[in-house]
Amino acid sequence: LHGGADDSGGRGVCKDTGPCKAWYWITLVPALFMTMVTSCFIFVAEKEGLGSLLPRTVGYVLGGVVTAAVTVMFFLYAARQKKNNANMQ
Repeated sequence: LHGGADDSGGRGVCKDTGPCKAWYWITLVPALFMTMVTSCFIFVAEKEGLGSLLPRTVGYVLGGVVTAAVTVMFFLYAARQKKNNANMQ
């Protein structure tokens, strides 16, 4: 990818393209998908998970709740990192 290298010395500015704002989406979307798949599997699988204790619908809802919680935690962490980096400059 042209200009994808971060030569900014930690300031978050990509060479030739300006601020590196959206590069994390490339890995965030698949990570959230796999979080949903894994958490749903844990709550729905009868032998390996909690499926024998929970109805299937509840398992899927809990998988969605776990994924939403992880998403919120990620964006809170990203906001805190952005604030810390702004204070350092």
